[in-house]
Amino acid sequence: MDFKIAVGYARTSGEINPKTSIPNQINAIKEYCQNHQIILRKIYMDECKTGTRVEGRDGYLEMKHALEKENINTVVVSNYDRFGRDSLEFTKTIVSLKKIGVGVISVSQGSNSIDMSTIQIAMSGIQAEMENKFRIERLKTGREHVRKLGKFNIQLVPYGYQLNENRHLVINPHEAPIVQELFETFIREENFTRTYELIKAKYPSFPITTIISIKNTLLKGLYIGKDCIFERKSDGTVDFELISPQQHEPIISEEMFLQVFHVIEKIESKYKTSTKRPYANYILANVIECEICRKPFRGNK
Repeated sequence: MDFKIAVGYARTSGEINPKTSIPNQINAIKEYCQNHQIILRKIYMDECKTGTRVEGRDGYLEMKHALEKENINTVVVSNYDRFGRDSLEFTKTIVSLKKIGVGVISVSQGSNSIDMSTIQIAMSGIQAEMENKFRIERLKTGREHVRKLGKFNIQLVPYGYQLNENRHLVINPHEAPIVQELFETFIREENFTRTYELIKAKYPSFPITTIISIKNTLLKGLYIGKDCIFERKSDGTVDFELISPQQHEPIISEEMFLQVFHVIEKIESKYKTSTKRPYANYILANVIECEICRKPFRGNK
């Protein structure tokens, strides 16, 4: 009898997983290993880390290093989407592990990748990616319903505001003046980099860490006291479409917001480039091999 020597892996994205997700995953992994006589050495974890890329997932990278160096032949996860949500990355990783004799077991699916063909692994990756997209869409729909009532989750509260007991936006007296100064500075400088440098120099704790974040902050319609989206109309005017009829105290005037909007358009008009053909990813590229020469197939378009 060949004993399975395993490590477990648990992950939450932070955006769609409750706080109990990691403990639930750990319990499922431990119970599965106990019921199937699998020797579980360690469980690696990543909290609040996306599964669409491996960068920043320290637990995942540490686990992959252990799989390459130690005598481990199995990885146990509660669901394949915990291992990775991008179907291309998922397929390449699972296939590469299979080549060195490491199988990935999904507790919920009840399957082991070591017994699956490359096509089956690719289909599992696509399924994991699609299930996650559906889950995010359901969460988004729920959040939009709550937002139409003028209520916010704490993660969506922009700098300059805070929530009252009814989860409505109210001005944060310490942060709102900094937001006002940000808008005034940008109108004066007409430059993202210069605005970023001046604000960070004066307010080092200001939670904007990149220049692109300056632009995203300046384009938040919430600062005019409305939860809205906006677009440029054919006649040159800017149209505001309300997400919620619930309004809150503005930090800046609508006139100042439009002034910033026009400055941003002016800056971006200088750097317009031609549209490049998007790079095409093929899920089985470099995964399926030619039976004659054993070289991997590559996608070409």
